Amino acid sequence: MAEAAGGQGKVSKAWYLVPLFFGIIGGIIGYFAVKSRDKKTAKNLLIFGILWTVVLYGISFALTYYLLRAV
Repeated sequence: MAEAAGGQGKVSKAWYLVPLFFGIIGGIIGYFAVKSRDKKTAKNLLIFGILWTVVLYGISFALTYYLLRAV
């Protein structure tokens, strides 16, 4: 019970830098590194890694389309 109430404070927010820099791979690494201490943060790291990868690919494809259309 105490773990559920205070579990979030055990894991540093710096773990969000891993998926930020490495995308989905970083989300997977963060998930497995944190899941034994805080399952909610581990799930959030994985989701953040997936969403960040999708956003970056979307921006990349949009810019590519725009630049190729301009030529």
